[in-house]
Amino acid sequence: MKHRLLSTLAAFGFAAFGMVFAAPAPQIQEDKAPDRVGYIPKAKYQPVPSRVVGVLVSDVVKVMGNEGRSGPPDAMAFSSGGGSYRWVYVPAINGMPAIIQNLQVKVGAQGDQMRIYPALNMANATTAKDLWGIKGPFALVEVEVNDKLGAPADEGFVATKMTQIDGTRDYPIHATEAVEQGKKRYGQWRAMQQGSIDAALVKAQKDAIADQPVTGPRETNEMVHISWLPDVERLRVRFLTKITDGAYQHGGGVDLEARPVPLPALPIKGGIRPRPQIAPPQRIPGFRWGTQFGVEFGVSYEFDKTGNLAKIQTLPIESFRNMLPPPPNAGGPGRFPLPPQPVDR
Repeated sequence: MKHRLLSTLAAFGFAAFGMVFAAPAPQIQEDKAPDRVGYIPKAKYQPVPSRVVGVLVSDVVKVMGNEGRSGPPDAMAFSSGGGSYRWVYVPAINGMPAIIQNLQVKVGAQGDQMRIYPALNMANATTAKDLWGIKGPFALVEVEVNDKLGAPADEGFVATKMTQIDGTRDYPIHATEAVEQGKKRYGQWRAMQQGSIDAALVKAQKDAIADQPVTGPRETNEMVHISWLPDVERLRVRFLTKITDGAYQHGGGVDLEARPVPLPALPIKGGIRPRPQIAPPQRIPGFRWGTQFGVEFGVSYEFDKTGNLAKIQTLPIESFRNMLPPPPNAGGPGRFPLPPQPVDR
């Protein structure tokens, strides 16, 4: 009996010890995004010191295009502090062919100095890996900026050294895994919200065009902005979806003359038999104008440096209505006419 009592007390003690010292479940803060206008940053830059921690991001063309910028489709960009993506130039060394020569780069926090780099490339998966062993489409990195001279609030800088730090003792987070987790969570959230999204689109259509027929097409545009937030040491993965439809008029398109396109010949016994020639329809699209309506929504996820989800911010579903103006002289002679407009009598 005494041994059973001791065993029971010991078991209870170990259980209590486990309850006292078990790691608490991480708390996830949830609220609404405070700023709809700046939810995806536009031309938001800050001076960069000689060394900076941030995230190196691939597949940035769509977000760059939202700011009216463009670049190579395989280029990677850098973001820290929630700022806009910045182009990253890297030295062309070890026999690399340089695509950029004698680039004058503003250096220093104020940009009041200039440095010329004779041979540069854009950061991409190949150059980042060959130079510094950077792996993955998304990487948390420490960057030496412009030979330790820093950079002003501008669209790009030269990375003269780069070290990947995610997956290390100080930063156990794996950036690519966090981004993929964010994508999965956002897909699940969208599926749960589909009824509300559909209802908001119906209301947006009624408010915008009443009983007019919808011409379409319905279009979905999704952007993902990723940044490292150094003040709280979190990786932020922010999604924004915009669904549009409308009652449009079209004009100015050009139908190209259909020209036969020969297909590969078919082998037959004793020779070959040509396949029929096919002329697919070809058209250069023109302009569209009219009333556009739609909805916009999104979710932002923040992962701490251990990789745990720490914060969720939701951008509520909101409808909008835009008027797309006709192109100049749309109703002139020989052009595509506009429909009659009501006048006051």
